[in-house]
Amino acid sequence: MLFVLGLLDSASNKILEDVRNKADALGAPIQPLYAHITFATYVGDDAAFVASCKELLQNYKTFSVRFEKIDQLPGTSILAAFPIKEKELTVIHRGIVEAWKDSLTPWTQEDVWRPHTTLLNSTEIDLNSALRIMQSAFTPFDAKISRIEFSNKRENGFEIIDAVELM
Repeated sequence: MLFVLGLLDSASNKILEDVRNKADALGAPIQPLYAHITFATYVGDDAAFVASCKELLQNYKTFSVRFEKIDQLPGTSILAAFPIKEKELTVIHRGIVEAWKDSLTPWTQEDVWRPHTTLLNSTEIDLNSALRIMQSAFTPFDAKISRIEFSNKRENGFEIIDAVELM
């Protein structure tokens, strides 16, 4: 499975990591944060997909996304930071969906896509308590996305296979 990730800038990664680390007192399994928004997850011919996405992204510039809240992703054990679905975010996503709809996984289809940055995924702690702690430590902020990565999920993590630096 191939992932298309919009990477957040390092300052935003730090902000979200600090918020997430507040849940450490509950015994949450804390790992380094790789702050990103997933635009698409794809199953098929990686080379053709990456080439198509790179062509779509070639004229995009670095852009901002506004993170407004911390909440639980419905139906999951995931606590996440949610950005507003602003222009660049939705236009990039829509472009990928229009070209590759039949090969994208269900949760990145246009009608169900919920852009977010996962902060914590655990069934071992009280998620409601963790959510309250993180929400009290969170202040809305603007993040920048200047790099889009293409990565494959491997047994021991992810392998970045290509990337686009936005102008």
